[in-house]
Parts: sequence; C-alpha cells; structure tokens
Amino acid sequence: MICSIHHPQPLIIRPIRPEEIAPVVAVLREAAQWLVERGIRQWNPAEFDAALVARWMSAGVVFAAWSNGDVIGTVMVDGQDDGLWRHLPGHARYIHKLAVSRRVAGQGVSCALLQAAEEHIAGDGYSVARLDCWAGNGPLRRFYTGAGYTLRAVVTEGSGDETWECALFEKQLAG
Repeated sequence: MICSIHHPQPLIIRPIRPEEIAPVVAVLREAAQWLVERGIRQWNPAEFDAALVARWMSAGVVFAAWSNGDVIGTVMVDGQDDGLWRHLPGHARYIHKLAVSRRVAGQGVSCALLQAAEEHIAGDGYSVARLDCWAGNGPLRRFYTGAGYTLRAVVTEGSGDETWECALFEKQLAG
C-alpha cells in the first residue's frame, strides 16, 4: 500500500459490537457533514443512524479504528455491490463507508482501515477488493489510486434529475 500510517497514538482496528454503534454513527455523520460543507455529493449526514449500522453489521463486518478509547474511524466490508458492478462481474468483496474523524485526517487512519478491510477480504479467501465513490470527489479518487486501486469504470446511477456518477475501483490482493 502506497499510503502511510503516521497517527501518533497506537491504533486498534477491530469489528464493532452492538453497543459500539453510536460512536461509529457519529464519525459517519461528521464525515458526511464535512463533505456537504465542501459541496461533495458523496453522503447525506441524515442517512446515518443506529439502525443502518446495525443492518450493515448483519450483512457484513463493520470495523472501527480506536485510539485512546475513542472511535476515530470506520469502514464496512460485505459481499454486496449495490448493483454498481453488475456490468463487471467478479468474485470480490466490497468496501463501503470509509470515514475518519476530521481531527485525525491526514494521519493515515484511512490507510489503516483500508488495510484492515483488505486483510479481512483476503482472509475470507477473496483476491479482489472493490469500492466506489462519487466520481466528482477528486481527492478521494486520488487517495484510492494511491492506495493501489485501479479505476475500472465510471457509471451513471439514478434517473431523471437525480443522477450521479460513481467511480468504481478494484484492487488485486496478494495471495
């Protein structure tokens, strides 16, 4: 992985338990609000709540990054592609909702979470990790490319006045 981890405190990354949903929701809402304030149409803060994260837990694995007892980041891994990859089938696992607290932005926490997700995917016997983002989010697209992901396609989703473009990224995982 090209991106580096330089968070000043030790990180613990592990799957969350049901009683740990609230701080994960807080990180997701904070990240979503930050995106909205910058005009990036990636997420809506109102979409994140405890029930949604609980559904993610039942569909896959929700990881949290912990530092000094606080949740500072999260990522989700599952087998669902939300239909975005329907034209590019494959034996893969999907990474969703990578987010970190703004107070640790730039410290490599995202890299650590992405690495944990990839290790989980490889540990489940899959050699391909996939993820997506709003195609207009240039900084995130550069981050994924820097982390070793290859842009496979840009697809248009939605209908009528509610369309958006998604950039689809894929990475071949070692052994």
